[in-house]
Amino acid sequence: MLSLLAAIGPPLKPVDAPTELAKEAKASKNDMEKKKYDLPTLKDLGVEAAELEPCLFPGGESEGLTRLADKISMQNASWVRSFEKPNTSPNSLSPSTTVLSPHLKFGCVSARLMYWKLEEVYRGAKHSQPPVSLHGQLLWREFFYTVAPALLTSTRWRGTLCAGRSHG
Repeated sequence: MLSLLAAIGPPLKPVDAPTELAKEAKASKNDMEKKKYDLPTLKDLGVEAAELEPCLFPGGESEGLTRLADKISMQNASWVRSFEKPNTSPNSLSPSTTVLSPHLKFGCVSARLMYWKLEEVYRGAKHSQPPVSLHGQLLWREFFYTVAPALLTSTRWRGTLCAGRSHG
C-alpha cells in the first residue's frame, strides 16, 4: 500500500472553512420550527446529568480542532516526529496517542487537515516513517475506511466475525 501511496502522491490540501452558508444551504424558518428531527435530551433518555462522570474526551468539531492544534504542533514536534504506534500503550489510563480517531471518524476533523498539519511538523526534520508514524496511521485508517465496505459485502467474508451480524 505504501508504494501505491507514493505513486499517487499526497492528498489535496483541505479547503478553508466557509465564512457563511449559501442561502439554499440554510434551513428555512419552517424547517427550524419542526421538532421531528431534534436530538433527544438527557431528560428524554432518562439520564440525570448530575449522575454522569466527567467527560474526559468530549466530542465535536471545536474540541477536535483544539486537540489537533495541541497534539500536532511545532510545540509538540518532538513527540509527533518520534511517534511509533507499536510503542503506544493502548490500555493506559492516560492516552499515549492523539485521541483524534473519533473526531476523524465522525468528520469533526478533516483527514486532509491532519495530514497537512503533520507534514508541517515533519518538514525538514528526521521523523518516524509509515506505517508506524502518525502519517502512516492516518493513511492506513483512510485505506481501511475505503476498502471496508467492499470487503464486508464480499461473499468470501459472509458469515465471519469480520463481516458482522448484518452480513451473515
